[in-house]
Amino acid sequence: MINESKQSSLEQFLIDQAAKKDIALDSDKAKIVDSEINQVVNESKKFTDWHKKSSTQAELKVRLRPVLEKHGLPVLDSVFDEILRRAGSSSTPKSYWFVGASYGKGSED
Repeated sequence: MINESKQSSLEQFLIDQAAKKDIALDSDKAKIVDSEINQVVNESKKFTDWHKKSSTQAELKVRLRPVLEKHGLPVLDSVFDEILRRAGSSSTPKSYWFVGASYGKGSED
């Protein structure tokens, strides 16, 4: 059974970053921010090679900024870099298999 009171590493990272800037962030609020960040990141993961494309990463930063600002958290490159690092390490690469490609099957020319 998973201990529900245990914080995720991203939640702890956010609490630490907030403390460095003298911003009060309790674990309940950190959990909310963590879920909102995960929602934004998961929407970006639908693209193939999302973690390698600078344009997709830039869009992700643009979408993460309002989440951080809404909760009064510091909008720093170190925060974005950590979120991208953690998201990239937990992602599974999309398949390059194209549905409907016959590769010689059924195409009698």
